[in-house]
Amino acid sequence: VHLAALIGLVEQNVVNRNVAKTVFEEIFLNDVDPERYVEEKGLKVVSDEGALRAAVEAVLELMVPMIMADLIDTGVATGDERYIYQKGFQMVLCAAAALVLGIGSARFAALAGQGLGANLREAEYEKLQSYSFANIDHFRVSSIVTRLTSDVTNIQNAVSTGMRPFGRSPVMLIF
Repeated sequence: VHLAALIGLVEQNVVNRNVAKTVFEEIFLNDVDPERYVEEKGLKVVSDEGALRAAVEAVLELMVPMIMADLIDTGVATGDERYIYQKGFQMVLCAAAALVLGIGSARFAALAGQGLGANLREAEYEKLQSYSFANIDHFRVSSIVTRLTSDVTNIQNAVSTGMRPFGRSPVMLIF
């Protein structure tokens, strides 16, 4: 039963083959539920669609000035209205596609930041729970609350806002 569940996780791309080997060992040695084990250990495959979308968005945004230059050099110079409308329509399509990709990129960046924040908070709570009362007394309550909230929020926001430049910058350097 557990082996079938593990195969299902691999087929659904929830885990990759290397992780599946580790999970298989746990199934064999400790008879654990693979789905629960993958969830508890955070072994799910993470895809970075946000960076890819941001890169494609950057390409589309960079195409608009090139289309505009072509429109002016060819369409306006010759007075070809059909060509001007055609290039104008291409610019609108590029802008609309870049908008949709930008929204998708922002969504994935927000999800990545929120996921990281949740994992950091969980790790902090676990660490805090492992301290003895004597160790906890060395910290002020305000310091602990700041670490558990503000610091994690700052890291979370840095990841969320950093995903867009991470995907766009290489494209901008190339074009």
